[in-house]
Amino acid sequence: MKSIIHFLLIVCVFYCVACATLERPPLLEKNGKKYGKLDKKFTATFEDHYKIGQDYAKGGFWEAAKQQFMIAKSKQNFDDFKTPTEGMHYIDYFPHREIGILHYYQGNTSEALKYLEQSIKFKSSPRAVYYLNCVRRAISQKQAKDKQAPSIAVHFPDAVLVGKKYFTQKYNMPVSAQVSDNDYVQAICLNHKAITVEKFSPEISVNEIVSLTAGENTIHITATDVSGNVSEIKHNIVLDIMGPVISISSKFDELEQSALLKGLIMDQSGIQKLDIIVNGTIYPYPIEPDMNQVELSYPLPQKTLLKSIQVDAQDRLGNESSIVVFDKYAKTLSSKLMLASNGFFSAKAVSGKKPVIIIKDYEKINELITRELPVLIEINHREDIESVIVVLNNEEIIESKQYQHKSNNLYLAPRLCFKDGKNTVQIIVNPDSVEPIKKTFRFRVHEQIRKQWSMKVALFPHKDTVITRQVRENLKPVLEKRFKVDSRIKSEQDYKQHIKQGCVGGFVTCDGNQATLWSVSWYIGEISKDKKPALLVKQDNPQEYEKWLKLLRIIKGNDIDLVPLRSCTANLYINNHQGDNLISTQHYYETIEENLDQIVKTMCEYLSNKLINEMPVPECFFIHEILQDKQALLPDINPKVYHIKKGMRMIVFKPTYNNNREDRSEIAEAEVQEINKLNQVEASLCNPNFFHRVNTRHQVILR
Repeated sequence: MKSIIHFLLIVCVFYCVACATLERPPLLEKNGKKYGKLDKKFTATFEDHYKIGQDYAKGGFWEAAKQQFMIAKSKQNFDDFKTPTEGMHYIDYFPHREIGILHYYQGNTSEALKYLEQSIKFKSSPRAVYYLNCVRRAISQKQAKDKQAPSIAVHFPDAVLVGKKYFTQKYNMPVSAQVSDNDYVQAICLNHKAITVEKFSPEISVNEIVSLTAGENTIHITATDVSGNVSEIKHNIVLDIMGPVISISSKFDELEQSALLKGLIMDQSGIQKLDIIVNGTIYPYPIEPDMNQVELSYPLPQKTLLKSIQVDAQDRLGNESSIVVFDKYAKTLSSKLMLASNGFFSAKAVSGKKPVIIIKDYEKINELITRELPVLIEINHREDIESVIVVLNNEEIIESKQYQHKSNNLYLAPRLCFKDGKNTVQIIVNPDSVEPIKKTFRFRVHEQIRKQWSMKVALFPHKDTVITRQVRENLKPVLEKRFKVDSRIKSEQDYKQHIKQGCVGGFVTCDGNQATLWSVSWYIGEISKDKKPALLVKQDNPQEYEKWLKLLRIIKGNDIDLVPLRSCTANLYINNHQGDNLISTQHYYETIEENLDQIVKTMCEYLSNKLINEMPVPECFFIHEILQDKQALLPDINPKVYHIKKGMRMIVFKPTYNNNREDRSEIAEAEVQEINKLNQVEASLCNPNFFHRVNTRHQVILR
């Protein structure tokens, strides 16, 4: 009996203590509105204190809010998404972050810095990163000691430096930059386009793609640190799509007598390699490094047994030229001067007075799937050719000044970059003392075939909410610029079921009925109401501050001008059918906008555009090498710049389109297996039976 009484007394004591500790924090009132509300009975859990703290903060009761967050932190000392609470519920729980933000509002930047860094150490969140950036900027500007602008080191992986200019053969050229500062870098622009800087840092790496036009281009990079110091750097980039010019001055009858091959080889980027091929044997011709012009004077071996003579040249960019000077079984060269640039050409004598302008195999290559292709142009004229201009879709890609050596035979092979649909190539020849001659060629890129190769993706939320339909409707139009969106799939469960039933093999294997191999999923948090000091809004988000001034919506509270804001955090992910994450992007957004539809639309546009920018389509890359032992291919693509990851897929295809009908044997699908130690992409065909058909004349495009 005594033990029972003793037990009941202990229970009563604990009950009294519990009741004492369950005293609910008071409701606080401002401007007729009460704050500190809770949507359930108060039980003094970490969740209760956290939610009351959030509501206090909305009313500008920052000290009271901090106290509640501190109590919550004492009960559950970490920050994380989807933190479990009572009853198998989950909340996004970030007490350290919220304490740091309140310290920032109150001007306690050192304390704000400590708590925000701790929050990110537990679990990085877009809101914590955003405010950490704000705090770092505020500290730097308050100290006002930093007068040094950031330094910018630029690297062009696919370009070579010649004098003060860079030369490249890439229409879409990778640009890599390392921006560093003694404090923090906050903004970077490339050719006047802002590069997203998620987190201010002393060092930021930039890897972007810049589209170039034929001739000279300017790359302009600016960087700004948190103190407002700005630096800039400019580089001139020449897009060189032509190989070396080979001019042979020796006449055939002179060759038979002197056995001395004479000529001139020229290239604006520099000549890297020069070979003389006699009767099939290669004789490397000695040249000085980086020479733009080489005087050719080569004593021919086997004087009495000449069967063929060929000259091959390569510039520093890899552009190649080749010309057959003599072939016993073909016509010999003209008695006039002969020029060649790019590709492989046979020398011809000029016959008659009628000029000749042709594109080699034009009837076989004018129907295309690729957008980028070298074409071989042959020009013959009885008069010396003064200059040649090649115009693609009304834009000059070869200017007359590129050739200053006269000839009546000219061979060119520019690498043309076409647009989808119809294209026009006009060749304008200016001979000596006669009127210019023009000829037009037409090409077509079959866009409908290329569209079939777009990756089909599922689009669904991590969790259904009241704005699920609205988010999907806003994301879909932007994503469809890059992908096909499968509107049948509404949830993760739908997607998993679809993958089980669909064909996940190669493009040809599935006969076009391929499963939706990738998923795009999103998470958009609650759009909450906040109040922020007007001076901090002006400092952190000048555009929103200007909007606020125009509306003149100032709420007075505790002698501090507060701006009413809406804020939201969102994430967007791309995963492949095996669940591997390929791309993820996140964003925290603050605005004075009260229209919830407009806020959702802005968030969706930002996320989807950022996702597409991080997964650009690498256009028309040739296969660099085929590894027979691994049954793998190495596309000539920079994985760092194009964000290539294991599990991504690409189409392997023949560049030309045959007889207005797709040749399915020339189209296959490959999957990225790894990025090797040499930073090369290794991909294997999804259907190994097609491997024997793949060669280095095929191209690849990322799905």
